[in-house]
Amino acid sequence: MPALPDPGASRILVVDDDPATRRALDRILTSKGYTVRVATDGEDALRILEQESFDLAILDYIMPGVSGAVVGMHLRERWPSVRIIYSSGYAQIDDSIAATSRGTHFIAKPVDAQKLVELVRRVLGGAS
Repeated sequence: MPALPDPGASRILVVDDDPATRRALDRILTSKGYTVRVATDGEDALRILEQESFDLAILDYIMPGVSGAVVGMHLRERWPSVRIIYSSGYAQIDDSIAATSRGTHFIAKPVDAQKLVELVRRVLGGAS
């Protein structure tokens, strides 16, 4: 069995316009040892990305203003190897994300903590 990635070495950007969702994702991932940076919306994420890089981004797919989809495109342009997990409460989004580029994944809202941690470990371990 391959070794799990060291959580402390992995930087994760969480972008969601819902404060409760941001807090929950931050709490879950931080409790597992990941270094988490939180953005309140797409515009905030783009500002952060001007200064910092990440191994993984968890992006709310649909947000007012700059959407997670747009943030994901910017991430891919700047860091092609970054892994992305989109999240949404809209089931039909899953189908459109499935057709996107390699290294992109989806998790439905409300996010189940165990499923999130398993997906993050798998994605950061290199499985796509």
